Amino acid sequence: MRLGLAKGPVDPEVIIYGRTIAESPIKNLDLKSEDKKPTNDFLKRPEPISKQIDNPIFSPRPLNSGIRSKCDIDKNLQYQTVYFDIETTGLDKKDEVIEIAIVDDSGKTLLDSLVKSKVDINPNALKIHGITKDMIADAPTLKDLEDEIVKLVGNKCVVAYKISFEMRFLTDRIRRSIAAESCCMLKFAEFFGRLNNEPWPYQWQTLKFASRYVKYDWYGPHHRALSDALACRAVWQYMMKAQGNN
Repeated sequence: MRLGLAKGPVDPEVIIYGRTIAESPIKNLDLKSEDKKPTNDFLKRPEPISKQIDNPIFSPRPLNSGIRSKCDIDKNLQYQTVYFDIETTGLDKKDEVIEIAIVDDSGKTLLDSLVKSKVDINPNALKIHGITKDMIADAPTLKDLEDEIVKLVGNKCVVAYKISFEMRFLTDRIRRSIAAESCCMLKFAEFFGRLNNEPWPYQWQTLKFASRYVKYDWYGPHHRALSDALACRAVWQYMMKAQGNN
């Protein structure tokens, strides 16, 4: 992460997701501005953890496989979709989940729970999500919730905003149970179509911006798991409807 002088207040999502996140102006931008798109397909480029295949909606992988490798989509196979979000003690590998939420395609809350952690909450993370040590003192651990989470995400398509960040905090068993996964942030970057000077062609946008763009009426506080999962669902479904995949 590069540090420097900012022109104004920095959104917490910029800190979480990196310097390529931007708050682009919405005014006078055409939803289907094909002239802004480069010829190469953004979704052919791999995520840091999950590998995408040519122009996918999802990137399936064999069940019970610990390897996230490329594989062909079975066109006749239909997966149920769930949307999830987590809040963590911080951004490092040693950090842990302190809140998790999962919602289904209809917007029904399947899981919304604080999570007890052995790791102290980083003060910078606390400023973002507002979850304190006292709030999680009597909460179940991620291991306690593992069976329930596996039942909810097992053999399903899982969508999250920057899914590569979320996945690294889950247990191996939870990750192996997932049939397919997709990153709403990368999909929206392509959908929005603002070009970038980085190696990847499209500029990442914050979830807050993406939700405003699709005119989603935000539910609950920003940077809490349930609120963010519902916003992710709204953005994803808007894109699928606009592209005729509803």
